[in-house]
Amino acid sequence: MKKHRYIIEEIICGILMVIVLAAVTIQIGNRLTVKASLPWTEELARYCFVWMAYLGVSLGVKRGKHMNVDLINNVISPKAASIIGIICDLLFAGMCFYIIIYGYKFVAKLYGFGQKSGGMGIEMWVLYAAAPVGMLMTLCRIVEKNLLLFRKKGRERRTAQ
Repeated sequence: MKKHRYIIEEIICGILMVIVLAAVTIQIGNRLTVKASLPWTEELARYCFVWMAYLGVSLGVKRGKHMNVDLINNVISPKAASIIGIICDLLFAGMCFYIIIYGYKFVAKLYGFGQKSGGMGIEMWVLYAAAPVGMLMTLCRIVEKNLLLFRKKGRERRTAQ
């Protein structure tokens, strides 16, 4: 039986999902009973959802669940498919790096402004930090995936000799 190893993105996304569920349930219950809405529940659910989306990208890379075109991999040789996969990962890593750099600069500006959200009073940089943090975790997962791939190929070469 294979032991399941939890990863940080999975735990955080699970906690955020429970928070979203609780906030939306409170919002619906309040609308049905008191006939009024609470502004903080909608805001909390939205902010948690944004964080889940960015952390979900990293989780998708870890699990290999992002969309790809299998047709191309079925038509070309395995070596060519491997090279295309590495090129795609490099492009994805470049995009992550870009978002990390410019996202950090944007978050730093927001931190300096001290702007707060309307419903909960949370500083806005906390919400916008989801992009650079999520992309940093995604970049780490891309590097991890390719290192494991190269190790596996190195072991296969050694055993084939």
